[in-house]
Amino acid sequence: SPASSSLSYRSRHESLITVSNKEFYKNRLVVFPSSMQHAENMGLVFHHLKDTVYDRGNTQTNPEEARIVAEHVMRHAREHPELTLGVSAFSIQQMQAIIDRLEIMRRVDPSAESFFQSHPEEPFFVKNLENVQGDERDVIFISIGYGRDKDGILTMSFGPLNREGGERRLNVLITRARQKCVVFSNITGDDIDLSRSQSRGVACLKTFLTFAEKGIMDLPGETSRDAESEFELQVYEMLVEKGYTVHQQVGCADFYIDLAIVHPEDPGRYLLGIECDGASYHSARSSRDRDCLRQAVLERKGWNIYRIWSTDWFKSPNTEMAKLEQHISNLLSEKISSTPAKQVEQQPVQIERVQVDASDDEMFSATDKYTVYQGREFNSEFVYQPAFLSKLIYDILCVESPIHKDELIRRVLGLSGLSRAGSRIQNVFDVAISHNLRRGLISEKDNFLYLRGREIKLRSRSDLPAVSKRFEYIPPEEIAMAIKTVIKSSFGMQQHEIPLSVAKVFGFSRTSDDIVERVIKILEDLERAEEIKKQGDTYISA
Repeated sequence: SPASSSLSYRSRHESLITVSNKEFYKNRLVVFPSSMQHAENMGLVFHHLKDTVYDRGNTQTNPEEARIVAEHVMRHAREHPELTLGVSAFSIQQMQAIIDRLEIMRRVDPSAESFFQSHPEEPFFVKNLENVQGDERDVIFISIGYGRDKDGILTMSFGPLNREGGERRLNVLITRARQKCVVFSNITGDDIDLSRSQSRGVACLKTFLTFAEKGIMDLPGETSRDAESEFELQVYEMLVEKGYTVHQQVGCADFYIDLAIVHPEDPGRYLLGIECDGASYHSARSSRDRDCLRQAVLERKGWNIYRIWSTDWFKSPNTEMAKLEQHISNLLSEKISSTPAKQVEQQPVQIERVQVDASDDEMFSATDKYTVYQGREFNSEFVYQPAFLSKLIYDILCVESPIHKDELIRRVLGLSGLSRAGSRIQNVFDVAISHNLRRGLISEKDNFLYLRGREIKLRSRSDLPAVSKRFEYIPPEEIAMAIKTVIKSSFGMQQHEIPLSVAKVFGFSRTSDDIVERVIKILEDLERAEEIKKQGDTYISA
């Protein structure tokens, strides 16, 4: 039902979403089958680099794996320049090793350089696991990097994947590819011993590697499901009698196409998908719009869809079959045109190096920069006078409300010349704050102080010093406002996309487990309060 399932239409081959659907969505995603059973540039591919070595003690890289990944990038640039490409490594060190290798190869052989200039809206990138968020590409290369060392020893340490929330990072990464995902690893899923690790991220990695290597989950293709109606069975039998190769109930994960005719000249591809309007109308019949979306998604995945209505079939099966055969004939006679990759003037080689803590490329900009109170310095003795401190606190809140208590104390200490707040100063602070509370000038909630009557505004912390630029110092009301802003600006977002977008509003270039956890909690609070709505797996404005 719409309440418990949702449509997955980013990936053009279902193998790219199978693991995430099982591990993260409890198979609630309706996964649309691809029209290609086996295709060179579609789906999930695994390269087991068992002869490579992870240099655990020194560089913390797998240099040979980095070289092989770089070679595949160059090959992609030469052979498939029309497809956008991104590379993700599990660690910063492995990311840098790939960049270094690729830089050398590009300088030695600039013949493929046009590729690296040809997709300005989706440029080629090499990033580490924690930096890949909304970066969808046609093709994604994944370099595990971690693995067996020169002595054959494998630890269950996979960097950020082991930490709490590591499975969310993996989920984001393995669903970035629209067409093809290629995994490079010197270990397989069988090598990962879950008795040695309690991390869900590691468990999900084992599942992912196993599926990438063996494809043991629900693979699309002909299934053992029975025909949904006698009508469907009649269509199938008549097509088979006429010499067509027909597969029944093609698909996986709760979505199936009734009949699929195998292309006679390309057995790895389906020529036509046939939907039989029988007694039931499949899982999406309850909504006209939902059915239109389903058809559009199938066509995007390469399907030609033909619908036969039961009323027409039972009235004149031969006439309907003749119409179907004419449609098949038309498809076979169509010439497939291909557009050559756009030629781009070659330019000097420029290797983009991803800075982990860079704060540009903000998806959304906050309305205001955070303004810090600039008062006159004073003698430190005044800090111990509640009346003076009460007035100063009020003045600071007039500029910085709402503000975290730790930041408020830091402002006062900075003006007084003191370096720390001992217990005596803390006590005076409490008295001064209580004085303002009693007068009704301010309010207090969860270590944040608010100036009464002051409107909450979004403020970017990008210019604040590191000691003050902490996500925990952002009040929940501001985070809630940011969540609603990014959802509205994007016309809807999936949950995993929201934390990074919110972080960027406040001037942060990346997320942490704490940031993700806090944003998701406030997101859920907003949903309960009906300030935002959830449709499938997408959050939209209320």
